[in-house]
Amino acid sequence: MRIDIWAFGTSPTTHARLCRKKVSYVENGILKGELFPIDRDDLRKGCIVAKGVRLNPEDNHEKRAAGWGFDAAWGIRQSGYAGPLCWQLRTS
Repeated sequence: MRIDIWAFGTSPTTHARLCRKKVSYVENGILKGELFPIDRDDLRKGCIVAKGVRLNPEDNHEKRAAGWGFDAAWGIRQSGYAGPLCWQLRTS
């Protein structure tokens, strides 16, 4: 069974859910203070994420964005300006 999770500051009646997680993940999140259940008696109603908590802290968006591109994929650096969106590569 999976539990619905909503982002901080949203209402389950008017907003779409953020994701669905397994019961064990949700229970651990509640114990850590990362998630707050909507109804303490019935966990199936869902949870809301605490303010400032990222569900995937190992996912570093800045590092991922900096590593995208031709130079990061092939280890080749641009050697000079050749125009917009144009790579001038070293041949020697």
